[in-house]
Order: sequence, then C-alpha cells, then structure tokens
Amino acid sequence: IEESVTLFPNPFSDQLNIIINSKADRTIRLTLTNTEGKQVFATDKELSEGENQIFINTYNLSPGLYILNINGASLSKAYPLIKLKQ
Repeated sequence: IEESVTLFPNPFSDQLNIIINSKADRTIRLTLTNTEGKQVFATDKELSEGENQIFINTYNLSPGLYILNINGASLSKAYPLIKLKQ
C-alpha cells in the first residue's frame, strides 16, 4: 500500500505540517532524530482512511538537520528536514 505524504514547510521554524493520505485506518509512529541519531520527538497517531493532517510543534528544537521517520503497517519512510533559526 502506497501512502501519499506531504511535509511543509521545509526548511521549518516553529511548526512542521504533515499531510498523509492513508488508504486505510491505521496507527503510525512519527519520530524525529537529529544528526547524532538522538530521538528528539516521538508520537503515535491514529490515521483514518483519506487525508490526515498532523502538526508538530518544533519551537524547542535547535536549528539543524533532522530526519522524520514515519512507520506503520506497510509504511516506512524517512524524510530529511532543516530547522531554521527563529
């Protein structure tokens, strides 16, 4: 099953917006890691079939490069993201 994922803005500052078009109801895990591999954010989200909007407050993160991992049944993707100075 292929899911459509949109991330914006990238680069980001205070908030990261994620839109996932899911083919079915499911639970996913979102994790954000820095370049040292340290997990700085993690949450589980329930998706319903269709468009799902997720907002992550990133105000407390330091500027730099991050990797967003989205994992669930039949879904595993990683996206590079850049956090700008506020």
